[in-house]
Amino acid sequence: MTGTVAAIVLSWNDGERVLPFLHRLYELDVTPDHLVVVDNGSRDGTPDRIADALPRCEIVRLPENRGFAGAVNCGIQRALARNAEWIWLLNTDIVLPRDTLVMLTAAAREDRCGMAAPVLVESNGNVQSWGGGHVNMWTGIARHARSGGSPPHKRSGACLLRRAGMVREIGLLDESYILYWE
Repeated sequence: MTGTVAAIVLSWNDGERVLPFLHRLYELDVTPDHLVVVDNGSRDGTPDRIADALPRCEIVRLPENRGFAGAVNCGIQRALARNAEWIWLLNTDIVLPRDTLVMLTAAAREDRCGMAAPVLVESNGNVQSWGGGHVNMWTGIARHARSGGSPPHKRSGACLLRRAGMVREIGLLDESYILYWE
C-alpha cells in the first residue's frame, strides 16, 4: 500500500466504546498513518481518557456537538493539512477484519474511484449495507443496499475510505445535515 491514511473517528460521551475501538485499529494488518479523534462536545471526560490511553492520537476537542458532518469535517481538515492521500471515516460500533484497510485501498486503486466502502455485516451475519444504499429521488427515502445488485447511490459513512484529492475537488460534507444525507 502506498500513500498515507488518516483515520477519522468521532466520539461523544462514549469512552467505553471508543477506547476499545481505537486500540483495535492498531491491531490491523495495516494501520492508519495518522489517527484523528474528533470529540463532539463530550461532558463525561472521554477526550481526557483517550489522551491518557493513546497519546499518539490527535484529539480535536469541539466545545459543542456539531453533528456528524460538522465533526467529521474538522477531522478531514486535519487530514488534508497533513497531506494524507486517503481519509478513512470510521464509526466506533463496527468490528474491522484485520485486512480492512488493505482491501479498501486496493479496491479504490483498482477501480480508480474516489471512495470505497465495505459490506457491513451485523453480528448475526445479516448484511446491513452492501457498501451503501439507494435513494428514491421522488420521496427522499434512503434504504441500505442488501445485495450487490446495482451500484449504490450513496456510501455508508460507518466505514468509508475517501481519496483526499476527491475531497479537495468536491469539498467537505454539507454541515446543514446533522445526521444522514451529508
